[in-house]
Amino acid sequence: MILITGGGGLLGLNLARDLVDKGEKVLILSWFHERYKTEVPRFLTPFWGKEVKEVEGDVLEWPSISGLIGKYPIDSVVHAAGIWPERPGTTSLYHVVSVDVVGTLNILEMARIFGLRRVTFISSINVYFGLDDGVEGREDTNLPAIYPDAIGATKKAAEQICGLYTSMYEMSVPIMRVARIYGPTAHWRRNPMERMVVSAVEGIPADCLDTYEGSYLCPIHAKDCAKGISLIHLANELKYNIYNLADGNYITYGKVANLVKEIIPDANIRLGINKQLDKSYPFHPVNIDRIKAEGWTPEYADLKKGIKAYIDYIKHGKY
Repeated sequence: MILITGGGGLLGLNLARDLVDKGEKVLILSWFHERYKTEVPRFLTPFWGKEVKEVEGDVLEWPSISGLIGKYPIDSVVHAAGIWPERPGTTSLYHVVSVDVVGTLNILEMARIFGLRRVTFISSINVYFGLDDGVEGREDTNLPAIYPDAIGATKKAAEQICGLYTSMYEMSVPIMRVARIYGPTAHWRRNPMERMVVSAVEGIPADCLDTYEGSYLCPIHAKDCAKGISLIHLANELKYNIYNLADGNYITYGKVANLVKEIIPDANIRLGINKQLDKSYPFHPVNIDRIKAEGWTPEYADLKKGIKAYIDYIKHGKY
């Protein structure tokens, strides 16, 4: 059985389905909060309570996570749990750092003590923030020591801890630096791409005036992301410890809006036109040669195809 921490979110639910399709059993560890109760998507309902089970817990509570080992036949972990400063239920930067860094340490120590096969750590391409403009993010890039956002800072710190456990205890702890995920179950409008697509489907204006139309993003469809993580997590041997996971696109929000309008011509998307809205920590092009060399090819490298599939899911539940 594979434990997915933070498994009740966009990434975890899609990953659970991909793992089940590959014959695996999954235990989802969800952080309880009234705004984040797991809504079981239709693509998982046939498996819920059977191949896929859910428990509530907190990666900061050692009895909570270590107790799972005695109750369930867990042999490995995909560690995707994490919070950010704006997330409901988050109390402070101290809380963010505790969950994202100390929570990772707890999962690694649990895996060491109980001799689990692998911990796959879900990091972020935010670790590349701070590189010079236009510099490609590669897994062997020397990362800057200063991080302008909490996600990049805590992910990089946790990556260092993963590296220590790998070298000191000869554990298998691959790191997946994941791009901006979109697709099935992403309906909270937490990022501009979600707002564009969901609002277009609902026939209401997408207010993204806080996002500069010329700002870049590196996206990845949730199903492609899940397949990439499954590939690495289930592999017998790995050539590298770090893998980027993106669909190969490096595109502006303005061009994303145009793709949405090509599919839904009546879409009313309003983006900011003032360059001062651009982030001081822009996304960078992301190299995906390593993950492709492992045999992974994104089904939705054509971004328009991916957006259309997302829209079909929202409208018709097509997965």
